[in-house]
Amino acid sequence: MEDLSPNEQVAAFTVAGAFAGAAIGSVESVWHIPKLGEALPSFSHQLRAIALRSASFGMISFSYAVGKSTAASIRMKDDVFNPIVGGFAAGIVPGILRKSGKVGLGAGAAIATVMAATEYFSAGAEPTANKWASRYDHLKK
Repeated sequence: MEDLSPNEQVAAFTVAGAFAGAAIGSVESVWHIPKLGEALPSFSHQLRAIALRSASFGMISFSYAVGKSTAASIRMKDDVFNPIVGGFAAGIVPGILRKSGKVGLGAGAAIATVMAATEYFSAGAEPTANKWASRYDHLKK
């Protein structure tokens, strides 16, 4: 993701979040199996559940990416504090959906902690694509 521009990163995060939300929403919509004789859930109800999860996860990932790239451009640094700002920006969405400031603050703190730890511990790591692309280089001698 580091080789993408900030606009491309925002788009990639948003699409990935919406896709993950659609996957989770599709599992949630068919999770409850009705007993024999009960009415099956309507297709529109299942689509509504999928769309709700897809939109909420897309908004969360969009808010995170915008917060992180905005912090990086304002501060002119690429360090562990940018994901913290992005995490708190992403926490706004669950707070709005639940209409609770406590939920927003808690979700923002949780997302900020996880993303800052991920950024901190992966800072010196070689990208996975590079690692796997060069695994047979020793055979080319």
